[in-house]
Amino acid sequence: NVNAAPVIRIEPDSLFFTLGIDETDSTSFTIYNDGVGPLNFAITDEDIQKNMDMQVVDRSYLRPEFNVEIPKGSPDWRQGTSQPDGSGGPDLFGYKWIDSDEPGGPIFDWIDISATGTSVPCDINTVSKDGILGDDDYEGPFPVGFPFSFYGVDYTQFYIQSNGCIGFDDFEVSLVNAQIPVVDSYNNLIAWLWDDLDPGNPLTHVYYQTIGNMLVVQFDHYFEYPDGGNWVDAEIILYSSGKIKIQYDFIQPGFDLLSCTVGIENFDGTDGLQVVFNAPYLHDDLALVFSSESGWLSENPASGTVLPGDSMNVWAIANSTGLLGGTYLANVITSSNDPVDPTVTKPTVKLTVIGEPDIATTPDPLLLDTTYVNDTSYAVLNVANNGNGVLNITNVTSTNSVFSVNMTSFTIDPFNSQDLNVSFAPTAPGIETGWIIIESDDPDTPLDSTEVEGEGVFGPQIAVTPSAVMDTVA
Repeated sequence: NVNAAPVIRIEPDSLFFTLGIDETDSTSFTIYNDGVGPLNFAITDEDIQKNMDMQVVDRSYLRPEFNVEIPKGSPDWRQGTSQPDGSGGPDLFGYKWIDSDEPGGPIFDWIDISATGTSVPCDINTVSKDGILGDDDYEGPFPVGFPFSFYGVDYTQFYIQSNGCIGFDDFEVSLVNAQIPVVDSYNNLIAWLWDDLDPGNPLTHVYYQTIGNMLVVQFDHYFEYPDGGNWVDAEIILYSSGKIKIQYDFIQPGFDLLSCTVGIENFDGTDGLQVVFNAPYLHDDLALVFSSESGWLSENPASGTVLPGDSMNVWAIANSTGLLGGTYLANVITSSNDPVDPTVTKPTVKLTVIGEPDIATTPDPLLLDTTYVNDTSYAVLNVANNGNGVLNITNVTSTNSVFSVNMTSFTIDPFNSQDLNVSFAPTAPGIETGWIIIESDDPDTPLDSTEVEGEGVFGPQIAVTPSAVMDTVA
């Protein structure tokens, strides 16, 4: 018996896109069936970034001696390895992570659902599964709002764990955070800040809401145990595409970040992706994304059948929303029933995002302290780049010579800022005004001006009279 076999062929080898901010474009590639049997295919994609050439997942960071129970309220002696990178992975399934500090990473964009979301009651004085989220407790199930694929399994419901996780199984997560992945009874979870946390503070609120193709789970004033006045504001966003985003809006100074786990783990603990365990990493205005596919590339259709001798066009869709200016690469991966080439990795897709800088200066006006004549005072003018492209400052000048700056040219990365020191050196008494003019490649504001003002005054001059005192004594 000889089965009629399909033969897959994909053309072209490469696709190219050039997009501005928040733009979408598409172009097609073609799947051919050169065989004599029907070709059934399914398409995924993956970003090309560091560590993507690894054939074996490195789990050397796991420490068996850390898999222990620590009594509630006791210090956590386990010291993890610091996280120097802003991205990592893949795990065995193909999940990767990247943060907002990394070039090409996600943009921190807080979604506040406190006024519109469904509230989950919280109270420490409660018992498990009574409809109120208490200490070392969990509640649910709650609706996702769409089928959410997590490690290849679709879920329509989720559970909120009091100790810094959400999950997809009906169980309580231990107050003792674990490494990821570890085969234990705490699996199938997303750990946004797995630690012994306490939702019982009167200020604590938990909300969830499905908005279009995403589910937002928000944690406001979520305290660590015991309630010592330190809290965190964070949220998890699940997308219908399978992408996971975690955002940290505010972390109270003093919050113990050396005793927590951030990461994802599959249903039986055999696979997972750890971002950090008991080590410094988290900070305010940080966003993390977990994804097994490219976040900016998609395909339509993602599956289908091509008859013998026929072909089908597939649209590759690039979306620059949320991307910084720069170059991005991804591979399209097609799996089929071709017995010779069951997996074909092409075309390679290159996206060039033309970023635009956006200058902003504060404060405006800049007021300097009253200064003695022939003396100097200083103030700071903050120059920010609120755009997604590098801001090039080409010249900084002053319209009044009594005001000067310490730098006249520099660059600012997207969503960063640079302090400019402005000095005031009056040569005569009186109020002085002027403008600091900043020339840059901001397309909307090539010349940014900030008013400066300061007052010069004569300094005190000491005089002693008489110059000598004389007396005669016995």
